[in-house]
Amino acid sequence: KEKLEREAAYANAGKKKDEAGNPVPEIPADPVREALRPLLTEIYSNKERLPDVMEADISVEDGYNYELTPGVLAVIRVRKGLSKDDKAKAIILGTAEADAWCFRPNSRRDYGDIVQRIKYSYNAETMHKILRAYAELKLVAFFNSADAAKGLGGVTGDVKGVAEAMKKEYVE
Repeated sequence: KEKLEREAAYANAGKKKDEAGNPVPEIPADPVREALRPLLTEIYSNKERLPDVMEADISVEDGYNYELTPGVLAVIRVRKGLSKDDKAKAIILGTAEADAWCFRPNSRRDYGDIVQRIKYSYNAETMHKILRAYAELKLVAFFNSADAAKGLGGVTGDVKGVAEAMKKEYVE
């Protein structure tokens, strides 16, 4: 029995699992996210991995072109059919929002706990507005810092203009 358990452990070694222990499907790297990687690594606090990006059929009612599945294995779902510029904006905003859920050893309270308290004290709509506001505030703080130049300097290709336009939007 022990031998079978060891063999099963070896076979499953290195496979990602979610909190419930279910295997996480491999999501291929998105080319727009990869082009934005130097900028996103400066925005996102988890230096080990960036949130995965995938296109999905989502209905967007609040003007944002993405949905976020938060957590350690965060996934940003962008609406199918977006232009490359709109997709890049959605990925940058989604990464900023995902940053709120990154573990910080020096924080006094867990962000998820605070968000749940807001949800139960007020309502889900208020909670959703706070989550979106975090992304906006994170980008205001980031684009007004010295790290912005470092992140923007590494971005090349078509998405560089989008990233610089977003900096201009948040700085001015």
